[in-house]
Amino acid sequence: MTREEKALRAAIIAKARWMNASGLNQGTSGNISARSNHVMLIAPTATPYDAMTPEMIAAMPIEGEYGAWAGPLKPSTEWRFHLDIMKARPDVGAIVHTHSTYATVLAIARKEIPAVHYMIAAFGGPTIRCAPYARYGTKELSDLALKALEGRNGCLLANHGMIALGADLDKAMWLAVEFETLAREAGWVCNDVEEVGSGDFRQTFAELAYQMLLSMSRRERMRARATAALGVLKAFSVGVPCVLTAKLDVEAASGTADSGDPERDLAVLLVEVGQVAQSGGTGAVFFLDEMQALDATALAAVCM
Repeated sequence: MTREEKALRAAIIAKARWMNASGLNQGTSGNISARSNHVMLIAPTATPYDAMTPEMIAAMPIEGEYGAWAGPLKPSTEWRFHLDIMKARPDVGAIVHTHSTYATVLAIARKEIPAVHYMIAAFGGPTIRCAPYARYGTKELSDLALKALEGRNGCLLANHGMIALGADLDKAMWLAVEFETLAREAGWVCNDVEEVGSGDFRQTFAELAYQMLLSMSRRERMRARATAALGVLKAFSVGVPCVLTAKLDVEAASGTADSGDPERDLAVLLVEVGQVAQSGGTGAVFFLDEMQALDATALAAVCM
């Protein structure tokens, strides 16, 4: 292993760790590859980035036996699209694949990113396309990604995540950050909570809905609808152990989300939040973790 290759392997690990620390990715999902002469270096599969060493990075020939690899660990399960992109695009020196929040939301909705900001030009055209769905790690997914990447430096993968391409690692990671920024600017409103099963779930949803409605109320075309929805939220918050009632300077919309039936009341509140988003031509998404800790009543209300 040359000194240059070892430095590139270390740089892949450093970028992967930064990607997770910055919130651009989570856990061992996502992956990074880089071109080293006639070889592609790629992060190994299912290996925590904090435990990774340069020797663990898998090496795959760009030409020669397809799928061959060298190293102590198998390459990422997504090696096919990494390798196929490297073979088809000699201009690409590095590839970043992440499951970043806003890009993944759009990928789940199967929406391309329009020209919401002039930085779209960094991706080679007026849109960032969304490739149709195919199972992860398959040749079909690779073929669909290559099609979506024609004339582009990035694409979404339906129900999956995003791919960003660059001449080197720095450029690819910069584009991945810009990608997530454009996805956020495309207008979808997202919120997440860790350990949704801890505490009163009604309080959790009341606070999440409040943050979402407050965000949407700042957009002129949704302001009136969001203000009305805050009244529904205030009705929902009656009897919920939280400080929202005092924060909400609106009249409670009595008879809406205050029946005392958790399943019905949460459904009314979430539909209201969704209708506010729809009025602005966008969407609203809640990310919930640790749902298995919810009791039967709470789980029924959340899954309705």
